[in-house]
Amino acid sequence: MTKTAIVVGLAVVAFSAVARGQQGPAMNSFYLNVKPTDGECCANVTFVQNLPPERKLPLPAVTMSRIAKGKYLVTAVGAAPFPTAPPRGGFFTAVTAVASNAHCFEESTLVRGTKDVVSTVGCVDPRGARVDSEFSWSYRADSLEFVQFTTMPANFAYAQVMPDLQVGSYFNPAKGGAVTATQAGTGPVKVKFAGLGTGNGGIDRQAGTHAVVSNICSGDAPCGTNVCVPVAWSVGASASTVDVQCHDPKGAPVTAAFRVFLGQEALNSQAFGKFAIPSDYKKNKQHYNEGTNFGWVSSSEMGAADGQNPLAKPDIAYLNKGKDFPGPRKIDYFHLGPGKYKVKFKDQIIYGQTYWSMHATTRDSEGGAYCNVGDIDYHTLEVGVNCYDGTGAPRDGKWVLSMRRLYN
Repeated sequence: MTKTAIVVGLAVVAFSAVARGQQGPAMNSFYLNVKPTDGECCANVTFVQNLPPERKLPLPAVTMSRIAKGKYLVTAVGAAPFPTAPPRGGFFTAVTAVASNAHCFEESTLVRGTKDVVSTVGCVDPRGARVDSEFSWSYRADSLEFVQFTTMPANFAYAQVMPDLQVGSYFNPAKGGAVTATQAGTGPVKVKFAGLGTGNGGIDRQAGTHAVVSNICSGDAPCGTNVCVPVAWSVGASASTVDVQCHDPKGAPVTAAFRVFLGQEALNSQAFGKFAIPSDYKKNKQHYNEGTNFGWVSSSEMGAADGQNPLAKPDIAYLNKGKDFPGPRKIDYFHLGPGKYKVKFKDQIIYGQTYWSMHATTRDSEGGAYCNVGDIDYHTLEVGVNCYDGTGAPRDGKWVLSMRRLYN
């Protein structure tokens, strides 16, 4: 039996954009809950340029409070989704544990009043008991009526999918961009973004794409150790799909709520935007118009570990780009030990712990596998990825890492 949920599409509307600060069409917030480095802690900002008139710039820093063991409240004042009714506007939230084998996830993301975002993050150990953990939290909001910096690039889309396949908040800037979620039996949920593809010039055939999936589990429900995995994705001329398989710690398929993002950049999706007036490149000091720094890696490498030696030809796809350097940049890929990996992004400039965030997800759907962000070091531009089996023990696996830096 095949189950289906559908939401209606949207049309692209052209807007002119004037840049005064934020670079890109999205409103971005993030909070990196990690130990201070060089006296800096933590990434806790909202970047936005174009807001409804009742909201004032600049927006205050994002705040986080620990409200109970393994439970945190992240508040982004002024960062509520734009007052744009679906399907012309939406938002996306992602949560990943950092430097632990915990499962961290979104419990809820709500609007307080009409202006603020309040998001609850939960963390549990591999057995499902509440545990404190470092984590990375990211949020973006989009609206075709509040384009932020350059024109809106149709090279990304995202959706919230419920266990019954109903589609919650979503955004697909492609013309005619319907979003559907279907499932055959207990197989993967196929999320389809209509109109998102190479045929309209939105997605660059040469740059590749990656998928980020983030789990949703409300309150103290037993779903905290469930994992939803982008086992496959594809980009066609007129549509793109992501297959998401959810499983419990033993690897058995389950129905679960999740958010899925598909794009060519990280969660900022800014580099491919264009200025309507060519002179605006110089005016806004955008020599290459490659937006803010970002990088992603989709790893299929299953060879033996080689310690601190970078692998010469790992089985990966990646994109590493930054405003300050034209064209794609290189990375170094390390397989340090069982279930432990490291990526070094070359030719990036990270000014401190407050200026970047990152997310990791496994691509394996067997054995209860999951992956988290490992150790991070902005001095050396290195981000770790740690992968585990359902018991929390290290194991090698396939994974996706997505890193964004939002300030220049």
